[in-house]
Amino acid sequence: MRSRRVDTVLVKENVRLEVVYERNPFIAGEAVGLVIRLRHLGSVQAQLQLSERLQELEQARNSRQFQKNGERSSLISTLWSALSQEERFREEDAERQIEELERQKTFNQPVDLLSFYVQLVGEFWYNSEVLNARKVQHTNKLIAAPAQSSPPAGGGGSPINGLRAEPSEPIRNFVDTDTSNDAASKGDKGCVPLVVIPQTLLFGELSLRPGEVRVFHFRSAALPETLPPSYTLGDTFKILYQLQVGGIIHSQPSIDSVSFSFPLNVCSYLNEQGSQYIPELGNDPVILPVGHVKERADLQRRRSTQSTFTKHRGSINSIPDFQERFNILEKSKKHFKELLSSEKEDCSSDQLVEKLLNFQFGEEYIRNINNGSELAESFEEDQYREPQHLTMSQHRCDSLVDDKGSPKAPLQPVMDNLRKEYLVNRNGENICTISLSKLFYGVNDDIDLTIIIPPASKYKVTGVSTALELLELINPDYLANEKTKESRRYPVYEEHSVCFEGCSDIPIKLLPSRSPTSIYPNQFRTNIFQLSWTLCFKFVIVDKTESDTLVEVYKDRNGALFQAKEELQGEKFIFRVPIVVLGSSKQLGGW
Repeated sequence: MRSRRVDTVLVKENVRLEVVYERNPFIAGEAVGLVIRLRHLGSVQAQLQLSERLQELEQARNSRQFQKNGERSSLISTLWSALSQEERFREEDAERQIEELERQKTFNQPVDLLSFYVQLVGEFWYNSEVLNARKVQHTNKLIAAPAQSSPPAGGGGSPINGLRAEPSEPIRNFVDTDTSNDAASKGDKGCVPLVVIPQTLLFGELSLRPGEVRVFHFRSAALPETLPPSYTLGDTFKILYQLQVGGIIHSQPSIDSVSFSFPLNVCSYLNEQGSQYIPELGNDPVILPVGHVKERADLQRRRSTQSTFTKHRGSINSIPDFQERFNILEKSKKHFKELLSSEKEDCSSDQLVEKLLNFQFGEEYIRNINNGSELAESFEEDQYREPQHLTMSQHRCDSLVDDKGSPKAPLQPVMDNLRKEYLVNRNGENICTISLSKLFYGVNDDIDLTIIIPPASKYKVTGVSTALELLELINPDYLANEKTKESRRYPVYEEHSVCFEGCSDIPIKLLPSRSPTSIYPNQFRTNIFQLSWTLCFKFVIVDKTESDTLVEVYKDRNGALFQAKEELQGEKFIFRVPIVVLGSSKQLGGW
């Protein structure tokens, strides 16, 4: 198991793209941090061995060909060579070996990559047969155009990739969505953009050698706090966030363009007062500035040998001996004393340390240290530090969308009236008490509860079915047909229990399925629809005064023998209990 989610895909037969996510899920209001690795699956040693083997086979083939040409002058040798089937088979086998070795050698050849980019797109997909598309405000903004006409399958572990024979210009990846184009006329699915991070260039030109790994760190601006969470249940609505990585592969004799899409999991923002924003779906999309990309040295190569360590310190060509180190230390002490005693130097402690390091190692080393300190060590737990997100004021200044005229999204309190116990009555008679383990849960938490049955109740509970459900409610103002059903239920997990005599409480544990690429959404509300979590209980109850669950089969002076009925007639009692499920801070890694 990995501590962080990692998505991999083959860019080419011998090049693998790896995306390591800083968080899973991401929280609205925070930045998106990624580590993107391009790994050449070949080997330098294998390339040398294949070249030597190919040279040996080609020399043997040339020698056989030279010997065969010399024997053509003799008619007897020619006839004998024609009759030698074994020699012919050996030549064919040698040709096959040469072809296979040439293919393996091509696998270990360097690969040239051009203009790779990163882009993030958030979209709201809806069924135009259920939702009135004319009431959704379409925008006239440049948004990323998906490669498919229908929303991608949510929760899939495999990225969506496409291969094109010709390179595409960056402007071709955008379309102009005019208000005159009705989404319903294009099909059953309509799409509204929510947030866009334009194409951020990873590198302009890159040559990957066999066995080489190039690592890039990507960090975006802070996402808007008003973003809705990822939602992929059902076919009516989908809220998808996708990370798109693409570029050009230069391989002789053609140039191919590749594009890959990876799903992102996003949870709603929750402020300190326990309130969530109510996003207005259909408004203008938020176009954030391009992200920041920095290339970093490969950690494995940097830790394996000391030769790369000298490359990290650009001003030091070799490791000095003891006398040289002693001289450098003495010079550093002297220079530091001069900096402290100088009255002209009115600097802070950080500036003094920077000048001392600059005197000892040079400016190039300081530049490398500053670049490397801003990157987490591939998000390793022992070296990872919390990223410092951009402030909201800086985010507004950098954003391309003028939000001065747009009103702030309203807030909805979700932490009010929290309860751990619910008393369930039927016709004024106490049936049970539902006791929850927490006041609220996270999307990655297990749900523990206990059903407490009162002994003095006139009803006996013989069976319980507990189901965890997601309830989707649609705003009737946005329905295309008023007769359409306004609510949909999606089962998440179900547990069945049988109650015997003397049963006073029933402990239940609900385990929703979780995976790094498929996380259930937290509860949220928008102007078009809302999603809530409920516990559905189905009881089978029997009136103790009207029906007996036991039958007397034998009785004597020592006592009586009772046996349970083979068939028990009861009433079905169904009720639901709301629960609060919020975005969780727990991170889901990968395999």
